Amino acid sequence: MSRTGGLGFSLRLRASSVRLEGDRAFLEDPCEVSHARACRLKVGERVQLLFEDGRRASCTVVSASRGSLELRIEGFETLKRPYPVLVLMALPSRSALEEAVRTLTELGVRAIGVFRSERSHSSSTGEVRLERLRRIAVEASKQSGNPYLPEVSFLGSLEEAVGLCLGPIACAAPSEGEGEVSPLGRLLAERISRGMPVELIVGPEGGFSGGEISLLRERGVPLARLGRLTLRSPTAAVAASALALGLSEVLG
Repeated sequence: MSRTGGLGFSLRLRASSVRLEGDRAFLEDPCEVSHARACRLKVGERVQLLFEDGRRASCTVVSASRGSLELRIEGFETLKRPYPVLVLMALPSRSALEEAVRTLTELGVRAIGVFRSERSHSSSTGEVRLERLRRIAVEASKQSGNPYLPEVSFLGSLEEAVGLCLGPIACAAPSEGEGEVSPLGRLLAERISRGMPVELIVGPEGGFSGGEISLLRERGVPLARLGRLTLRSPTAAVAASALALGLSEVLG
């Protein structure tokens, strides 16, 4: 529950349940009101409201009660939605997955999917865990000021993940697919220049199995490489997403 010191706002809050009346906003979401109370938000302090449609409102606290927060809206700005980047990653350890979701949300990816690979980490993926990942995404959006929340889901298997994509790229380990692997930047530039969404499939830290490589080839999924070093799957997911979003600023 950290504040956003040094950014001109005491706190950022999501406008998931807000009532607008003229220049006033009445925030009634129990979680966000509780967050504000825990941070001891005071009358006169400045906060930023994040709306799901991309708007960000600069506000001043007028009053705070146990169940509601009254804010005076000083102005709106609308952030352009980042280029559509979808990340489908093999299940890593719990802590690594949580950190990946946090960082990918801060970057602005459109969706994050998790699938179980033959070499995935043995952690379970119950409903409670998915809800935790979604809460982490919410907190990361407030920390970064990103009004757009990614969809977070569990896809089951690699085959299911591939089946949901239109033209995915699989990020391969340095030892995989020798002679058949393209530089990731080249494949990303081709897709972005054509206005295609970027769909990244990131394998487990031990690499795709032989059967999974065969599946990717059968489905026509190109293998791409970020470099010659072996990256942890969350690191590869973040690096590939950052590269795609950076290229979209130049080519989009």
